[in-house]
Amino acid sequence: MTPSRVWLDDEGEGGFAVPQGKGERLIICHVGGRSGFVVGAKLIFRGSKALKDSDYHTEMNASVFMDWMKRRVFPAVPRRSVIVIDRATYHTTLTDATKPARSTFKKILPVGHPELNPIEMAWGYVKAYVAKRNNTFSLAEVERLAHEALDTFDASQWARYEDHCIKVEQMFITHADEAALDMGD
Repeated sequence: MTPSRVWLDDEGEGGFAVPQGKGERLIICHVGGRSGFVVGAKLIFRGSKALKDSDYHTEMNASVFMDWMKRRVFPAVPRRSVIVIDRATYHTTLTDATKPARSTFKKILPVGHPELNPIEMAWGYVKAYVAKRNNTFSLAEVERLAHEALDTFDASQWARYEDHCIKVEQMFITHADEAALDMGD
């Protein structure tokens, strides 16, 4: 994550020494709802140095996902919650058999439609928050800022993101209905 502005001298020297390559990374999991991010559901961990050239999916997998759901998410979300997930392969492990018996429901988002998921906008906010404040480029600072961004995220922000997603969904439904009517003519 890089700052939006840097100062350079007449020869173009100065600014920040931005690290090159992928290097270490953080894996962040969280759950949000109308009241903002759910307290107690946050999971942030560092990716393995040994796997730094690999895709993060080797570390965020079905086992880690279900452990996170069972230990942090299920105990933290209110009864009768709807858990909205995308189609990441490890999400397929969340089934009627693996979810708690306390009436938690699952809704799967369509492929290629992040605009229907408020958490996508929340991640954008968190990334921008970290990028704007990160001037050391150390993973420890990125981790600290990620915690700070998530912990200070306002419930009204989530509500705005959720309202936007609902409007987009309604627009899709309206256009689908209009297309179906047009086909009937």
